[in-house]
Amino acid sequence: MRLKDQWRAALIVLAVLLCAASPASAEWRRAETAGFIVYSDGDAGVLRDNALQLELFESSLRLLHGADPAARAPRKLAIYLVGDRRSLGQVWPGIPETIAGFYRPSEDGVFAIAVRERGSLDTLLHEYAHHFMMGSSGSGYPGWFIEGYAEYFMTADLSPRRVAIGDFNKGRADWLQYGRWLPMADIVTNRPSQYGDGNAVAMYYAQAWLLTHWLMSDPTRTRQMLNYFSRLRAGESSTAALEAATGMAMAEIDRALKVYVRGRVPMKSFSAEQFPVPQVTVTTLSPGEDSLLLLNLRLSNVSNDEDQRAILLSEVRNRAAAFPNDPFAQRLLARAEIRMGDRQAGETIVRDLVEAKPDDTESLLLLAESIMTARDDEEVDHMTAMGEARRYLARAYALDDTDFRTLSMLSTTRNGAPGFPNDNDMETLLAAVEFAPQIPSIRLSTAQAHAARGEYDRAIAMLEPMASNPHGDRGSAIARTLIGSYRSRQGGETSPAAESAPAPASE
Repeated sequence: MRLKDQWRAALIVLAVLLCAASPASAEWRRAETAGFIVYSDGDAGVLRDNALQLELFESSLRLLHGADPAARAPRKLAIYLVGDRRSLGQVWPGIPETIAGFYRPSEDGVFAIAVRERGSLDTLLHEYAHHFMMGSSGSGYPGWFIEGYAEYFMTADLSPRRVAIGDFNKGRADWLQYGRWLPMADIVTNRPSQYGDGNAVAMYYAQAWLLTHWLMSDPTRTRQMLNYFSRLRAGESSTAALEAATGMAMAEIDRALKVYVRGRVPMKSFSAEQFPVPQVTVTTLSPGEDSLLLLNLRLSNVSNDEDQRAILLSEVRNRAAAFPNDPFAQRLLARAEIRMGDRQAGETIVRDLVEAKPDDTESLLLLAESIMTARDDEEVDHMTAMGEARRYLARAYALDDTDFRTLSMLSTTRNGAPGFPNDNDMETLLAAVEFAPQIPSIRLSTAQAHAARGEYDRAIAMLEPMASNPHGDRGSAIARTLIGSYRSRQGGETSPAAESAPAPASE
């Protein structure tokens, strides 16, 4: 073994030992409502209250956007509330110190995780506002509005009797009062990731919140905001579109905002008693799930770094070994082996799980994934493998026809087949997008299928939310490149679907 490899192996062993030596965490509980599955290793009563507040927040957002407050998305959002940033680091090793929570749409599912804040849900509500926007809008918005929208709603005051929306966050207010403002032309043009300075990032968020608040606090300005979005989709630059929509130069908007922030902040408020009281069911987890819950998230969030993947695989193997009869632990082990280790060993585990419980959707999907990802050197016939995978996917679909993973994988088994994508393929892909519009890879696959059929306007509309995501730098860049390519092929036409996208309702 080369010296470099010896050092690498030693570091992996050390990392695993350090993880194993970490003190045991408190007991995890799960609170389930109509729209959420909330996990917390904190107080059970606080967990129940948080779940109720999330349901109230969802109803409030729907009411303000002109939707049925009692309706819920087909799939529940998983949320994880942790006690400190060290727990965040178990899911995202090396997470920046300034981050207190994050939202992650992945091919395994969508989740949000945040540090519990005493007396505040700001971080969690910010992340959920992103989820709601991406789930309810068929089009993209500029980066400043995506962040400003989340900042606007995250300060919601959610009490059993009354809801108030639009208050300021003290930290953001302090930056607006004492910080050095960035030019508003930069705010409406740039993304937060373009700023390397933490102070500039903080100012970006504060000014994005203020501009959003100013536009959404007045019916006339809200109509101007909608006009601005239409102009953006017609190809105008952000500054030109905002100036034309408001009838004000950027310097005038800057002055108006500085006057606005010194006044009384207008808020929307309404009775919470108009909404039905949600049902909340709180349960404890199995020993294996309790021990490996965050490690399971980390597997869905793992980077392509070879050393990090080796560390994660070793840790999963070591910790899952303590729970040989726990389905959650064994399924996690199988998934880690299939993706990063011994695929055949992982498939053996998951086949045993399917045999023990034939109606378990998670195991059926994992078995199909293993069959579909057989290595080239395993001498597996591609068409035979895809046919076998489809049989397990059909069983999973019969159990739950709203699971986007099943639909996405069914489409993958057809990719490259004669006639792909036909009308049925498109229905499958569009159903996957309907159930998980937040997941970039599904949007990308669907857009490429549209383009393969010459449906460039639909492909562009599918990619626009990806292209405008202020945090999805790589995915955003891919989406923008494809949009440019598709527009050149269609002669520069703009998508009608994008122009009719919904926006927040004004008072």
